[in-house]
Amino acid sequence: MESLCELGASSYEDRAYRGLLSLGSGTARAVADEADIPMGRVYDALNGLEGRGLVRVQTAGEPKRYTPVEPETAVDRLIDARRQDLQAEIDAYEMGRGELVERLGSARGTDDQFWTATVGPARTIELLLERLEVADERLVIVADTIAARFNNEVGNRLLECALTAIQDGVEVLVLLSPAVFEDTIATFTAEQIELALGTAPLSVRISRGLHGNFHIIDDEEVCLELPDPLAPAERFGLVDVRDSSFAQRVTAGFEDVWESAEEVPDSVAPQ
Repeated sequence: MESLCELGASSYEDRAYRGLLSLGSGTARAVADEADIPMGRVYDALNGLEGRGLVRVQTAGEPKRYTPVEPETAVDRLIDARRQDLQAEIDAYEMGRGELVERLGSARGTDDQFWTATVGPARTIELLLERLEVADERLVIVADTIAARFNNEVGNRLLECALTAIQDGVEVLVLLSPAVFEDTIATFTAEQIELALGTAPLSVRISRGLHGNFHIIDDEEVCLELPDPLAPAERFGLVDVRDSSFAQRVTAGFEDVWESAEEVPDSVAPQ
């Protein structure tokens, strides 16, 4: 940074402060002459510096004399003030977020059909998490193969996404093959498993009749995972299909398997 202006001070305040640094202390007239500020503006600049805590004022005699605080103190005070202003802006944005999302959501059409695809493990996970986070009513997660995405950081992000959806009132249904269930149980801690399985409205079931990994969002959107043919433990890509008629067909097939699947109790110890 080159001047106090970058921290919110006006150009006259910056010049007045620099003039006082040169003078050590001085009257408004002296500051105006030193900093080349019109007399009609120097008092506004000095009052602004005083309000920001960048100068001290001697009022025992006339005319008033001003002296600057140390540069380190001046910069720190401006940064603190700027930080408070920015935090207030952030708070205002966050307070208005829900209203804006609701307004934008009400303008969205319901008969839209769209599909997109991404390739690569990292991009696949990012797109998957992005789509799962938009669920408003129901989120279905189906997995029949053990994938590296369930491990470590990525697994925790998926679990956090599911728990956040539950906290927002979204019904979450998880249907896993026995192998994926055992792998998932071994990945997470006992506390994480107890928290997840004991949280309503989350239901977990096991079925041997699964084919592929997919996710259904609000019965309107389907995310189909594509396994890497050379490394089945990795995801090669993801196809996101936003088509209510297609999603309803997938949902109907899911519900048939779900009805006959084995329920997982609320308390399951890791192996």
